[in-house]
Amino acid sequence: MMKFSGATGKRKILIVEDDALNREMLSALLEDRYEIITAQNGKEGYQLLSDHYKELSLVLLDVQMPVMNGFEFLKKVREDALLSSVPIIVITVKDGIDTELLCLDMGASDFITKPYNSDIIRKRIRNVIRLKESSLTLEAVERDELTGFYTEQAFLHYAKQIMSFKPNKKMQIIVAKIKDFKLVNSIYGTKRADEYLCYLASCYSEKLEDGLIARKGSTSFVCMFYGDEKLDHLKLVDTANKIAANAPIHGVKVKYGIYEDADHDLPISTMCDYASLAIETIMESYDSDVAYYTEDVALKRIRDQIMENSFESAIENQEFTVYYQPKIDILTEQVVAAEALVRWKRPDDTMVPPGRFIPIYEKDGQIEKLDEYVFKKVCQLQKKMIHSQKPLLSISVNLSRSSILRDGVAEQYINIVKENEIPFSCVPLELTESAAIYGERLRKTAGQLVESGFKLHMDDFGSGYSSMISLNQLPFSALKIDKSLIDHICEAKGKTLVEQVIMLAKLLNMKVVAEGVETKEQLEILKELKCDEIQGFYYAKPMPEDEFIAYVQKKR
Repeated sequence: MMKFSGATGKRKILIVEDDALNREMLSALLEDRYEIITAQNGKEGYQLLSDHYKELSLVLLDVQMPVMNGFEFLKKVREDALLSSVPIIVITVKDGIDTELLCLDMGASDFITKPYNSDIIRKRIRNVIRLKESSLTLEAVERDELTGFYTEQAFLHYAKQIMSFKPNKKMQIIVAKIKDFKLVNSIYGTKRADEYLCYLASCYSEKLEDGLIARKGSTSFVCMFYGDEKLDHLKLVDTANKIAANAPIHGVKVKYGIYEDADHDLPISTMCDYASLAIETIMESYDSDVAYYTEDVALKRIRDQIMENSFESAIENQEFTVYYQPKIDILTEQVVAAEALVRWKRPDDTMVPPGRFIPIYEKDGQIEKLDEYVFKKVCQLQKKMIHSQKPLLSISVNLSRSSILRDGVAEQYINIVKENEIPFSCVPLELTESAAIYGERLRKTAGQLVESGFKLHMDDFGSGYSSMISLNQLPFSALKIDKSLIDHICEAKGKTLVEQVIMLAKLLNMKVVAEGVETKEQLEILKELKCDEIQGFYYAKPMPEDEFIAYVQKKR
């Protein structure tokens, strides 16, 4: 039996207690200050909490009850982000220390013991409510301040309810993720970036008829909708294209991952994960903005997980090998430098392409350890070249965004060079242009590296949003033109673009290296444009250490 006291405008408390006398005692003790709702078991109490969580200031919960006891009640509440925002005081017997500790571990805010002390009960209730009200309000938990959409926690709560109310309806989950949103923030500023988010929110809200939508994190939206009709892929792609075409900022990519005909037995969070996994398959694609969760996607995730788990043993067994791609002086055609590139050779002699493992390790953070591994190998080679009195060429090493932003990375790399007793100038560090979005943090580290003697090269110039920002913020001594620009150098517009890049670099006193040169025609145009160095298959592919040393000797 559920019991409500009259509406009074007072704070509302739910008492869940199976003993009728105790319910009446607690109600009589508190009703002068609070509006009281009562339930005689955990099941009734959980239903009342689900229906009235927005209005409730507190739950008083007995532990020993029929139908659903206090432990089961706490467990169910803890699984729901919104319900768990309502504080719970547990009622226990005196000397029930183990019970109290367990309840606190399960999310209870405090406890009171039987027999009741009226002053202690009132003060504990007052303190818990005061603490709760001084933290985020439920409205703030439920609604995203910028877009007005539900928060992710609220979405999970309401989506679960929709699934239970509509068990026979087909459910679809769509996650929309903005690619490189930090870059958008950096280039256009927070105000314009917020306008873009609000634009997307308005479009999605207009398109959604039957369903639920929320903001997911800082760069994504998630939508659940239901109905008997199958998704129209062409219509979905057309809608996405129209949204992009009318956006306040052009050129920003939004990727969509879809989990169709969702399995009602799965947790809502897992469904969202499946849609997000679909996005991962197209995040770097220029041709596709919509992807579906399939068994192949699931298998790829399993393979990726296996690759993640194999990292430590691969490092320990030195399965990662450094290959070297020569850089050629465009006039003398002599080898003047090289770039170190990592390859993974399995114990069975199969090679894992860098495109398979590097994105995985960038995502899980293990790329930092791999960067250091490669850097140490290159330093060891340079030390060996000095001791054998062979020509010492500059060999540049890639430093990922994750590595360059790690605390203490400058000191760490400086120490590695000193330990190997080699010149800093013989191991330049290549940074991608997108790293400039981290502004002051990166500038400080770059300054430490350059001050110690390192040279910094900008890698992949022209492949992202922030080229000019990077040139202005960081002390680069060389600029590497990305292959995506070199691929079009034989076209009139492409040639003009590369010419302007080279002129800009020269004005900034930077050496220019062209990446991905594969044909004589490209080479001749780069000569005409006064590029300094060439790197690409036209002269040489990346090669193992022994082959590289032999190649250098032959070319000199």
